[in-house]
Amino acid sequence: MLEDPRVSRQDKSRVVDRVFPEAYKGLLQTLVKYETVALLDDMKTGLQAEKDKRERRITIRLSYVTPPSVQEKDQMEILLKQKFAASEVRWLEEEKPELLGGFLLQVNGWEYDYSTRGRWLELKRGLIRR
Repeated sequence: MLEDPRVSRQDKSRVVDRVFPEAYKGLLQTLVKYETVALLDDMKTGLQAEKDKRERRITIRLSYVTPPSVQEKDQMEILLKQKFAASEVRWLEEEKPELLGGFLLQVNGWEYDYSTRGRWLELKRGLIRR
């Protein structure tokens, strides 16, 4: 509702005053005033990234066709903690049949593609260059 252009600023402001705790009202009123409430998600993401960095926490995005065993996942975690000097790990896992096999790991902009699809694309690029 706070992002809806059909709702007046005054109505949005009243909602902020009625619904949100005092600690958030100033920020939300400013975002409503300048019609930038949509930035709230980006702000939250940025703040979470800074908190994760301070606490040496990484988020590992794991895409796979078949889920790895507990042992495989533990090995991945140990290696990635060392690589990124992390003390804590958060896993985001997703099944992706389009990988055809294997897995894809993504951490802090770094990517390790050990999928069948990724290997096939790498081979294809190599053949095209020749």
